[in-house]
Amino acid sequence: MIHQRLVNGWPRTSINATPPVGNPEETKRATISSSADTSAMLNAAQADIPPSTHVGLCFRAEPPPLHEDASGRVRVGRSRIGLDLVVEQYENGMTPEDMTRAYDTLELADVHAVIAYYLRNRDQVQSYLKRRNEEAEALRAQIEAERPRISRAELLARRAAREKANAPTGQ
Repeated sequence: MIHQRLVNGWPRTSINATPPVGNPEETKRATISSSADTSAMLNAAQADIPPSTHVGLCFRAEPPPLHEDASGRVRVGRSRIGLDLVVEQYENGMTPEDMTRAYDTLELADVHAVIAYYLRNRDQVQSYLKRRNEEAEALRAQIEAERPRISRAELLARRAAREKANAPTGQ
């Protein structure tokens, strides 16, 4: 028999291959005698329900484990690791297992899901990364404009003045 029910709010279909006890007519309809009957039953079940569930397996699409923090940075799972770091490490040849060893707040399933999301949405992720780099460059330029670089000679002069001020008296 084909059963459709909600599991955690998602439709789920299962096929009961064991005949129900009781009514002989139901027993006759639910008995599966060959793989052709099973295939026909699956096709019938798929026609009546969304293609997200089959034979007791739930094939629902889960959203990627990404969230945006208050600063606008996209983070992975429940960690503070950013999408940009995971993508950069992946592009540099690091495996998901290596990432979870290097960053212990990451979960392996989250890293795989984020990489899958990146591979399916490469253009969107690349535009996000480009925008983040542009924002970082603008912030760097603003900070450098507000606080000009100090020359080595000036740093050495400050150090000498501090040492002289802190020198013990009478020497």
